[in-house]
Amino acid sequence: MPEVQNPEPPQHNAVDTTEELKKSAYYTAIYDAYMTTTMEADKSILAVSAGGVGLLVTLLALYQVKTTGDIAVYMIALGFFVVSIVSSLFIFKRNHIVLMKILMGGAQKDTILTILDYLNISCCILGILTTIYIGRSTAMQKLSAKPATEVEKAVKQVQINTVNGNVIIQRFQNFTSLKGEKKNGKRGRHQ
Repeated sequence: MPEVQNPEPPQHNAVDTTEELKKSAYYTAIYDAYMTTTMEADKSILAVSAGGVGLLVTLLALYQVKTTGDIAVYMIALGFFVVSIVSSLFIFKRNHIVLMKILMGGAQKDTILTILDYLNISCCILGILTTIYIGRSTAMQKLSAKPATEVEKAVKQVQINTVNGNVIIQRFQNFTSLKGEKKNGKRGRHQ
């Protein structure tokens, strides 16, 4: 009977081990870059949305809102940004859960996270577009406002000139005499 030799375990040579390590390091680097990019994108959207809320509140405080339509547009824009902020916070929480599942050997794809990502990006973009519309309409209102006439400007200047609460100019004609102009060889009279 022929002798049966125990087969020797296959030996891995150094080249195979090096290739496996390179593939593992490459996969790790790609996965790390993907996660970092995704998290940075979520952080950026959160920052833009928070800035959008601040901008809208500032615009609302500085400029007069004349119609209920204007108020509705402001509220819609604020709503988009608030939804984007809230979905960003849920994304951060959900990312934690998904990473824990991956470490435990679970599924890597999460449909809730996909929906939250879509909601986050779309609400942020809609908030930006609505804010651009608000800025455009505010600028158009400022440009279409009629400028004050020369008389209105002069009256405003007359009302500003007071001393200790007493008006020192009683008539518009006396206003020119205060600036040093002479009337009939005399300085204007003021009290």
